[in-house]
Amino acid sequence: MNYTIDSNYLNNLKHVAVFGASGAIGAQFLSVFESTNSIQQVYAFSRQHLAKKNNKTTHFTIDYSNEGSIIAAKEAMPSDVQFDCIIICTGVLHSGDIMPEKSIKEFNTEHAQFYFLNNTIGPSLVMKHFWPLLNKKSPSILATLCARIGSIEDNRLGGWYSYRASKAALAMMVKSISIECARLNKQAICVALHPGTVDSALSQPFHKHIKKDTIISPEQSVTQLINTMGTLSAKQSGLQFAYDGSRIPF
Repeated sequence: MNYTIDSNYLNNLKHVAVFGASGAIGAQFLSVFESTNSIQQVYAFSRQHLAKKNNKTTHFTIDYSNEGSIIAAKEAMPSDVQFDCIIICTGVLHSGDIMPEKSIKEFNTEHAQFYFLNNTIGPSLVMKHFWPLLNKKSPSILATLCARIGSIEDNRLGGWYSYRASKAALAMMVKSISIECARLNKQAICVALHPGTVDSALSQPFHKHIKKDTIISPEQSVTQLINTMGTLSAKQSGLQFAYDGSRIPF
């Protein structure tokens, strides 16, 4: 399998934004963008403070559950910024005693609110305020990390009710935003991307139930995600794709 990044796509990017830049996948996107010479400005957003490692990177600490925090970050940026790529890498699978439900008997309000706030509402608020900043003079992309497990058609095992539903809802938000975005920006691409089962703190508690050869590194995931993004056009806006470029059904 090829883990070489398509430099042709990267070399067409000049201004990029990474949300969730402190996570395993977000941090890898940040590393790739910072090391790409053609990229002039990188904006990194995360809940945790990030140490400055590159002069072309501007970091904002934000709370994805607080819309005012997202608005404040946007207003702190140059008013004329136009992004060639916005990647949203936020999301949760577990936290403390909150784990995906194995049975509907475990479903409750608190857990459902937790998953929807973090996996649907937070990313949707980012899309709400930042999609207008996509470059209108050339093709640009707004990509949100989603999950194959959020596919209704592909659901053959059941369980994980709140997590599945929150990701399915996120895919619907991407679809709706892509339609609205196309009215004002014909070249924009809005998609949901499945990063694969990545070796990270998010997936670690479930590794014992997963075949080892299906777990990929953040570097492998981001390389393939970037290559997939480079193949997309406005005709595919609103859809969901896996890291390897395959289409994921709704």
